[in-house]
Amino acid sequence: MASGIAANAQAAPSGEAGYQQNCSACHMAEGQGISGAFPALAGNSLVAGNADDVLRVVFNGRGGMPAFGNELPRETLAAIVSYIREHFNATPTRLTADDIAAVKVVTTARMARED
Repeated sequence: MASGIAANAQAAPSGEAGYQQNCSACHMAEGQGISGAFPALAGNSLVAGNADDVLRVVFNGRGGMPAFGNELPRETLAAIVSYIREHFNATPTRLTADDIAAVKVVTTARMARED
């Protein structure tokens, strides 16, 4: 049984790796964004707020941001959103693939943008 747990831990997607591969080109390595183009994720009240709002934005995209809902596995999306909430906003988060599935896919979430 212990080896099964270790195998599952190794197979779990890394939120940091997923972020660096899919998000950092626009939102930058440390989530600082690019003023006037891509919002900072670090210190962002939407990212630190209701996790469902963040999930909707990541799933559906918004503005120039692509929709990742049909591009990445649910486990990867959960890991990435957990990572940006924890690493950039000190908001403890442990999302799962079930959390992604439970979110109603709507486009009402608003991403705070820098002036």
